[in-house]
Amino acid sequence: MSKRIDIGIRYPDKKIRLNFLAIVFLLTPFFKPGSFDYIVPALDTMFEIWKIAAAIVILTLYLLNGRFSKYILSVIAFEGVLILSTIINSGDMYTLIINVGKVISICMLVELGIHVAPKELVRAFVWILGIECIINAITVFLFPGGMYVGTEGVGWSTYIISRENYFLGYDNGYILYMLPFFCFYLIYSKNRNMSQMSQMALMLPIIVASYITHSAATVVALSVFVILVLLERFQLLRKMFKFRNCMIVVFIAFIAIVFFRLHVVLSPLIEMLGKDITLTGRTYVWDKAIQLFLQSPVIGIGLLTRSQYMMLLGLPHPHSFILRILCERGIIGFIFFIVILLLVGKSLAYQSQNRNCYIVSTTLFCFFIVLLTESFDDLISLFGILTVAYHISMLNEGLEGTNTNKVRCRLVFRRSVSFR
Repeated sequence: MSKRIDIGIRYPDKKIRLNFLAIVFLLTPFFKPGSFDYIVPALDTMFEIWKIAAAIVILTLYLLNGRFSKYILSVIAFEGVLILSTIINSGDMYTLIINVGKVISICMLVELGIHVAPKELVRAFVWILGIECIINAITVFLFPGGMYVGTEGVGWSTYIISRENYFLGYDNGYILYMLPFFCFYLIYSKNRNMSQMSQMALMLPIIVASYITHSAATVVALSVFVILVLLERFQLLRKMFKFRNCMIVVFIAFIAIVFFRLHVVLSPLIEMLGKDITLTGRTYVWDKAIQLFLQSPVIGIGLLTRSQYMMLLGLPHPHSFILRILCERGIIGFIFFIVILLLVGKSLAYQSQNRNCYIVSTTLFCFFIVLLTESFDDLISLFGILTVAYHISMLNEGLEGTNTNKVRCRLVFRRSVSFR
């Protein structure tokens, strides 16, 4: 007896489609909870192996597709500069391969998913990130002082890096899970015609838990996100709230805060958030990071180990995403990042009156608010949403069921298995 087994992709009405479980399998390892590093080492190892396997499958499927979008090529160029500068400066190649592989893999997976299975992709993000955010909120309510102590070794010594750790890890990193969850959840709920009250009912406990942790960047970003979502119905705001305008505001804020330290005018708000005027020492780190950038302004110094950053900056990273790009990738890498933003902005401009476009633009704006004073090692959440933004037109058509004639992926991945 011969039976054909579908491994996640099939032809319905002459269009290939990734099924929900296949996307969940490929997506889950990229959103490993931070607590696994400390309290469940076996699961941490399993997720790392799973992540490598998923990346290989994603790359294979994408290469079978036979074409690279302008966006993917720009991301590869952006990461390629980091690879080159790291090799030249003998940086942290192991971490580089992992981080670059994750970013390119998530971009390829989201792009493929939007082209061939937009509804399943959105639903997979909602389920994976939603479950993790809810579990994290429960651990915050149960252990308000922290679930475990995070430590890190530098040289021959070990030091405590944080006590406010919960299911998702250190409190500053929650935004990497919450913002994409809220983005996909709002898109998903709109597609299912859920009321705004129903949407907020699930989001509220997650938001409250983030306020309990007192992460200033997360509190500010989520507050802005909630306000913009609640004010969405005002047409004037939607007309003014363009991705291009958001990025202009972000870059002006970056220059004003990092170079001119104009954040001092907001000192009452900063103190209310539990920070001092140095933003917990960030201003000192920025001064040192600027000096690092000036050492190699064209191509950057590459990706350093956390130990090297600790010796050079006093902290394991520059604590500013844009400044980190300039340090590690130089002006060339920064130019490629601007190209990515221009491509995304152009796509969003075509769909500016669509609600999903507004939600995605709001999510990216809040991401960059956080990244003014943070520079996470893991950028998959940001680049996942940037990929959604670049393909927002295809996503909208797919969710509305109108893109049957605009499918770009035409290869099927099947296996015939014989049972004897």
